[in-house]
Amino acid sequence: MALASSDLQSYPGQAHPRLEKSLGTILVVEDNWVACEIVKSTLESRGYSVFLAPTGKMALDFMSNHECDLVLLDLMLPDVEGATLLERLRRLPRGEQTPILAFSAFVSRLEDLRKMGARFNAYIAKPVEPQTLLDIVEQNLRHPTLPPTPALYVL
Repeated sequence: MALASSDLQSYPGQAHPRLEKSLGTILVVEDNWVACEIVKSTLESRGYSVFLAPTGKMALDFMSNHECDLVLLDLMLPDVEGATLLERLRRLPRGEQTPILAFSAFVSRLEDLRKMGARFNAYIAKPVEPQTLLDIVEQNLRHPTLPPTPALYVL
């Protein structure tokens, strides 16, 4: 089921009060409500502030106006292909420094993007165990440089 904008946690024009106390801010770009809820609750349980964007446009708007520490990006969005959105996000002022992780149920697509040299920091196959997701996120927050050959996590 796709997300409606009314289902999402809205993001205000100013920093959310939790941002100052959280371990970091993570933007989850995903249009599947179930996946959003699982990822959001997993990350929030560890102390991260999570913002949801069901479309590429919302993700670009968020990244243009707010700082975030990491982006978890689904490859199949209703308005844009994930690799295209990745390049648009990378062109934003903070886009080069922000770890962006590909997130998809299509393992072959993840592998194709990795071979093509797409500039994702990591590739995560869905479904993913909550602890594994946390480990991958924390690893990419600690070492935010773009690796020469990003890791493919197939679970």
